[in-house]
Amino acid sequence: MNDWELLDQFAANGSDESFRRIVERYGGLAYHTALRQLGNAHLAEEATQAVFIALAQKAGKIPRNVVLAGWLFRATRFAASNLVREEARRQRREQEAANMELPIQTDMPESVWTQISPHLNDALAKLSEGDREAVLIRFFGEKSHREVASALGISEDAAKMRVSRGLEKLRVLFQKKGLATPSAFLDAALSAHGAQAAPIGLSASIATVAAGKAAASTSTLVAAKGILKLMAWTKTKMAIVTGTVLLFAGATTSLVLQKTNLKPVPMSVNGAVDRSTPKGSLLAVSRAIETGDTKLFLESFSFVSPDDDVVKGTLERLITVMSEYRRTAIERFGAESAGASFPSLPFKLPVEKLQAAKETINGDTAEVLFDTRERPIVLTRLKGQWKTTLGDMFHLSAAALNQEGTALIAAFERVSAGIRAGDYATAMDAAQAAHGGKQ
Repeated sequence: MNDWELLDQFAANGSDESFRRIVERYGGLAYHTALRQLGNAHLAEEATQAVFIALAQKAGKIPRNVVLAGWLFRATRFAASNLVREEARRQRREQEAANMELPIQTDMPESVWTQISPHLNDALAKLSEGDREAVLIRFFGEKSHREVASALGISEDAAKMRVSRGLEKLRVLFQKKGLATPSAFLDAALSAHGAQAAPIGLSASIATVAAGKAAASTSTLVAAKGILKLMAWTKTKMAIVTGTVLLFAGATTSLVLQKTNLKPVPMSVNGAVDRSTPKGSLLAVSRAIETGDTKLFLESFSFVSPDDDVVKGTLERLITVMSEYRRTAIERFGAESAGASFPSLPFKLPVEKLQAAKETINGDTAEVLFDTRERPIVLTRLKGQWKTTLGDMFHLSAAALNQEGTALIAAFERVSAGIRAGDYATAMDAAQAAHGGKQ
């Protein structure tokens, strides 16, 4: 049975056997994630127990498009953070000891693991969700690239690309810590040490406590409750950030470029956007939103997951509704006034900062980082054209993106009707209403 079948069975009838099998599959991942962060076996066991208590309480409510390994990794990070606060003095002593590291010996893969282990959780947390899940499944779940592809609902080539990209990003992050870790040794170290079993007897103990068959300590129960609160807040915060800093061209591209005195993004002789550069591909996205060209918008993406198809219809409708809003605002308030209000709308790309954005190209993978974004937009070169995925652009699951898009459609339709009815005195009033009306 797969993970969700086991969790459904547990949620339906409290099957101890089903939950025990989940703990056996992922107990080692959670325990060693906590152990790397805490450096204390006892605290790591407590954190692991808290994580699976939280999973038991949430078993029937986790969206089925979530990758369980990724959910458990994030939950373990939260649990360990809670325990760190309670054990601040001990954590400082352990961190001081961890910082007294010997220079890494690049000819000894075993030494690589010793050196990177104290920093591994933080580095994994900085990866994009898609890359992190691929790395967790590949190395911490001991799965082949084909199995990674199956778990994530993508092609095997895409899975290999995500794993490779994740490893390269980890290498760069470790290098910034002063750890010059060759990619081959990093791969070998994670292959050798990533998947580790939990201590003997811990899985059975956790399953018993998490299922409510035995009492847990007060601190463990507090930690479990804290995990669920923190993860709920993180999800809410991400939705808020995404709603305000996603994608939308501000005023017309030419107007913005004139104001900032920047060289235009490369375009072909016939005026079409040139996707042979990462920034050119992003300009195509903003141009599509501005003009309501749903075909141009969708052609800028590589759809790698079956769940992406669910979002396509919503995005097509959203682009159309946003174009109708722009047209209505310009007709009512004039091009200059309406254009000045557009940057304050939700679902926008900061086009005025596109030229200044940091572009990093590594082979057939590129990242474009804006000041206003916590994570870069990741693009992949396919047949000479740069494209991104919904997950790499929006950093949301398909279900969450679909929900965000539906809410934005309702907001833009409502405000467009209000503009036609004369409900707003200025274009900025209408833009603020569109922003505030998206729940």
